[in-house]
Amino acid sequence: MKKELITGGLHKFEAACYEVKGVECWSARELKPFLGYNFW
Repeated sequence: MKKELITGGLHKFEAACYEVKGVECWSARELKPFLGYNFW
């Protein structure tokens, strides 16, 4: 069970990634639901 949760979480995290001038970045606003926050 834990392996599936980790794999699913990793997929969501990687899907929120974007690239700026060759550097991987993540938006805090996009990660908030993944991290359990309801409001920005």
